[in-house]
Amino acid sequence: MSSTQQQEQQDEKANAGIALCTSTVAPILGDDVDGKVQKQEPLAAKSKSTTKPKPEKRLKRHRTSPPSHIRDRIARSMTQRMFLIQKGEVEIKDIPGDGGIPALKCKGCTFSILGSTGNCYDVKIQRLPHCTCPDHAKGNLCKHILFVLLKVMQIPPDSPLIYQSAWLSTDLEEMFATMEQRFSRVRGDSSVIANEKVQKAYLKMQKGESFDDDPSEEESSKQKAVGVDDDCPICFDPLLEGTTQNAAENALSFCRVQCGANFHKACIKAWLSQHRTNPTCPLCRQPWDDGSTSKTCSNTEEGYANLGTLQGQAKRRDTSSYYSSSYYKRSRFY
Repeated sequence: MSSTQQQEQQDEKANAGIALCTSTVAPILGDDVDGKVQKQEPLAAKSKSTTKPKPEKRLKRHRTSPPSHIRDRIARSMTQRMFLIQKGEVEIKDIPGDGGIPALKCKGCTFSILGSTGNCYDVKIQRLPHCTCPDHAKGNLCKHILFVLLKVMQIPPDSPLIYQSAWLSTDLEEMFATMEQRFSRVRGDSSVIANEKVQKAYLKMQKGESFDDDPSEEESSKQKAVGVDDDCPICFDPLLEGTTQNAAENALSFCRVQCGANFHKACIKAWLSQHRTNPTCPLCRQPWDDGSTSKTCSNTEEGYANLGTLQGQAKRRDTSSYYSSSYYKRSRFY
C-alpha cells in the first residue's frame, strides 16, 4: 500500500470520528442532525419570594430608660401647678407608605396648657410630640408634654411611653385608649383642669374678643360678708370699729383670688410692702390681687399669652426644683 492510500484511509477515519461526535453532541446543543435548530423548552421560572412589609420606623431613637434630664422634668410636671385649659378632638392622620413600610393611620390630639407661670402653650401628642414652649424648642421633652401624658391622659408613671421622644402608631393607639378610659375622672379634678374664668378667657382670646369688660361684679360676690364682730386677720382689731359700716367697707380690701377674706387697707398695704417679690394673701397664700391689677390677658417678653392672674398663679418662676451649675451660670429655667 502506497503512502497516498494510507493517507486517504487516515482522512476517512478522521471524518468518520467527526461525524460521530456531531451526531452525539447535536441533540444536546439543540441542533438537528440535518443542521436545523430545534427549539428548547424554557426552564421553569423561579417562584418569586414574597417580601414581608417592613415594620414602622420610630422617628427618634427608642429609649430603654429615662435620662436624668427627663427624670427632672417628670418631677416638675408632677409637682408644679399646671392646668389643662382645653382639649381638642382626637384626629386620625393618614401617613403614606415609604420604602416597604405600609401606609399608616396615626392618632393625634392638641391640648392647650396653662404653664406654671401662667403662660399658654399648645401641646400636640402625635408620632413626634410638639410643644410651643421655649424648652421644647431647644429639643427637650418638656414638662408640659409630660404633664399631658401623666396627669391628663393618665398614662402610668412606670410606662416606657412616658420618656420616649417619638411614638409608633401602635403606641398612640394604646395611649389614647387609656385616656378614653380615665379622662372622665380628670374632668372634675381642679388640680388638673383650669378654672372656668381661664377657660372662658381663653375661648374669647381665640375669637379675638375682649374678656375683661366688667369683672368687678363677678369678683365682688367672692368677698365675705363683714360682720360687727369680725377682726382684721393682720392687726386683730375690729374691721368696723369706730366708723359706719359703709365707710369701714370702703376702707377694706379683700382677697379676690380665692378666699375672699377682708383686711384693713392700711394693714394689707404694710403686709405687701414686706413681700414685694411675690405678694400673697396672708390667709390662703394665693398670689395677692386687690383689683388694681388688670385681669386681661398679658403678653410676656417671649410673646406668650398669660392668664396666670385668673388662675391665681405667680408670674415669677419657682426655681427651687431646678439644678443650676455655677460653672454654666444658667439664667433660664423651664
